[in-house]
Amino acid sequence: MREHKLRTAYSTDSAGMHPNHTLPLKLRAIAEAGFSDAELAFPDLEAYASQEYPGYRQLDRAGKGDMDTLCKAAGKIRKLCDELDLGILAVHPFDNYEGFKEKAKIDERLERAAAWFKVMKEQVLECEMLQVGSSIDPTSSGDFDIIASNFQQLADKAAAQIPPIRM
Repeated sequence: MREHKLRTAYSTDSAGMHPNHTLPLKLRAIAEAGFSDAELAFPDLEAYASQEYPGYRQLDRAGKGDMDTLCKAAGKIRKLCDELDLGILAVHPFDNYEGFKEKAKIDERLERAAAWFKVMKEQVLECEMLQVGSSIDPTSSGDFDIIASNFQQLADKAAAQIPPIRM
């Protein structure tokens, strides 16, 4: 019989919001507290990229920005997590995604997802789970058919990744 290990995780954004609470410090604190994994807040990763690489251009709503630098920063974080024996359970919050009828809006959000998937890949963060947060965009619809269609498109893109991204 296969043994199942319960993975415990703590979110980096819950480990401190002060600018002095850098991502490496947060990850060390999470590991020292005995957690097996961290939930990596994407804004923490982007803040780290900005600290490590002055001039880094953050990703916009469509996932456009300095991807090469962000992937370099993510690789450094993966290496630190390896040293700390800390897994990355999930990356979050992929929010303000669902509830849009307009093809251009959902396509823009799928482009952002593709950028996040690139950062999450095996050779970068080695993370296979994306936490999708709710949309608080006032222009989004509450229509369940639209929301389901939007999520199906995201799930299909996530499943096509190697390895597949879970949500």
